Amino acid sequence: SKVTAPCSPGDPPTWIENAYELLDEEGEWYLNRSDGYIYYRPRGGEDMATAQVIAPVLESLIDGAGTLTQPLRNLVFEGLTFAYATWLVPSTDRYWAGQAGFQGIGSTMEDWWDGQTTKTPASIAFRAAHQIRFERNVFIHLGASGLSLEYGSRHNKITGNVWTDISAAAISIGHVNDHHPCGDAAPCASGEINEHNTIANNYIARVGREYLDHPAIWVGYTDNMLIEHNEISDVPYTGISLGWGWGEVDPGGAVGYTKETIARNNRIQYNLIRNPMQVLRDGGAIYTLGSQPGTTINHNAIINYNNDYGAIYLDNGSRHIEVFNNVVQGTKMSNWLYHQNESGLPAADNVIKSNYSDSPNMECNAVVSRACSDVVSSNTMDSQLPEEALRMIEQAGLEPAYREIRQESLGNLALKQPAFAYYSDGTLDEAASAELAVDNDDVSYAVASKQWLWQLQVDLGELQHIGRIRLRMPEDKYATSFQLATSSDGSKFQIDRSVMDFKGGVSDSVFFSPVKARFLRIIALKPDGAGQPGGQMAIARLEVFSPPATAKTKSGWRYQK
Repeated sequence: SKVTAPCSPGDPPTWIENAYELLDEEGEWYLNRSDGYIYYRPRGGEDMATAQVIAPVLESLIDGAGTLTQPLRNLVFEGLTFAYATWLVPSTDRYWAGQAGFQGIGSTMEDWWDGQTTKTPASIAFRAAHQIRFERNVFIHLGASGLSLEYGSRHNKITGNVWTDISAAAISIGHVNDHHPCGDAAPCASGEINEHNTIANNYIARVGREYLDHPAIWVGYTDNMLIEHNEISDVPYTGISLGWGWGEVDPGGAVGYTKETIARNNRIQYNLIRNPMQVLRDGGAIYTLGSQPGTTINHNAIINYNNDYGAIYLDNGSRHIEVFNNVVQGTKMSNWLYHQNESGLPAADNVIKSNYSDSPNMECNAVVSRACSDVVSSNTMDSQLPEEALRMIEQAGLEPAYREIRQESLGNLALKQPAFAYYSDGTLDEAASAELAVDNDDVSYAVASKQWLWQLQVDLGELQHIGRIRLRMPEDKYATSFQLATSSDGSKFQIDRSVMDFKGGVSDSVFFSPVKARFLRIIALKPDGAGQPGGQMAIARLEVFSPPATAKTKSGWRYQK
């Protein structure tokens, strides 16, 4: 079993995998580890004689390792697609979520703070790497993290890439055990320091698919890290996580160091983060740990943060960080700012000023015995954001030269296309206002006028390659079970995806292999009458997207001085 939600001793598991007894839905499979047989329930319309099946075996696609005296240098990876790698350790050993993909191997909390952990591996990993560049690649269908740089990696650039359907983090920089590479001495000029690396203009969506505790971007102890103009959307946990140690490896912490860590001068700026923290809690759109002198968080836009704690979350030991000119929109009742001061070492000596939020909620969480020492001033909190804040949102995220990499850059293929509602017997329901499902408005919705079991059909106008279908149902009018079906001619449909136990809101389906079709149907299955969970299916928004495009530039890898 794999526990994938907050739990305490005695709670039942929330996810059980690989049980033959549970093969009760189309598209489910079971691997008998003893005889090697795979049992699979085909989806409607699938022909197993011609079906394409991809079963990854490789756990590492690239493993690049230099040394501190002879680093790996000057490689360029451009226009490539990295896909279909796996990670088998959780199947044979175990995976328990500590935080951000790290699992403790020590026996005390001091060991955890000090970095005695194992780290989720990456499909593409580099150590002691200098001047490595990843430009306009696609990272997709990867069973661990995407890309990792650590152990003295410097002056590397990760620019203009697409990251989606990744089991763990998209990108991780550094480790949690390299906070004092010179020991308790300062200044430190060790070649082990990860410094002057850049993550810019990347499009990251729907990562952390299996190991939900992974941030989209995780950065440990680094110097002069630049994270800018990235777009991150629809992730189960934190968007960008910076730092480690909870302050306990800083001077005055429990581990006993007297010198600062090497974490400093890092910049998180001009990023656009939409819909973070969709599953787990105790994280943020932007989350920090530990002292980081000279670090700035500015001109980021955070959209639709609805969770505990805060969109900008300065956790234990976060110190000497400036947070300014950020915009938080759509937090509803959540905090736009949370700085930890309740337990452990507090967040202190930070400056939080000139930010914008459409929610007034922020929390220092101070205990009675100590007051918040952060400077919080000149922040604008108004339900109607001013023009300068709206301009900041427009300026965040991908820069113009990179916007074509966004999956949605080709547009919603279903937008304002012909839409029709049919009863289960195929009769057209002319009173359903089916066009309201494709009008780009979440308030209005399409719903059948007389029957619970109905179908929405949309004509995309021509054959399209479909890589993703996203739809929104009102919180009080949703099908708990429904199917997505496609057709090239509008007469013979195949079932491409069955969605079960849906709770309303957004359903997001990404297809490993793109579906070629012109017509799309959403078919209600449950509830089929009153008195059941959910309600009569209503569709407020339907969006259909092509798969992420590979780079339009030349592709390959090369050595470049």
